[in-house]
Amino acid sequence: MKLQTLFTTSLLAVVLTAGAFSAHAERQQSFGFFGEVNSFDRRTGTLVVEDLVFRTNEKTLVHKGKRRKAVLTDIRRGHKVGFNPRAGARSTETPAVDEIWILPANWKASRGYAESSDK
Repeated sequence: MKLQTLFTTSLLAVVLTAGAFSAHAERQQSFGFFGEVNSFDRRTGTLVVEDLVFRTNEKTLVHKGKRRKAVLTDIRRGHKVGFNPRAGARSTETPAVDEIWILPANWKASRGYAESSDK
């Protein structure tokens, strides 16, 4: 009985430690752009974040917490999102987004482009 209790306690400690590490790793994710969604037009794939326009398409991957997959239709006005925009072939093209992370409401970061990212 004591061995079973020790095993259960040890297993629980490992699981809790792994969960805390995963949450910490997710918090350490860096993005080229971070902000709050102003609007998202699913029909045209136009995403407006912090008053800047980005393009999405049917291949854009969406993640939502704990590495869960989500879909573009999960993106709502007011969501905090992070992503690494890809510049268009021409400087006049709207930057594209290949992957988006829907972040927790309490996510802390400077809004807009990261200092080291290319705009």
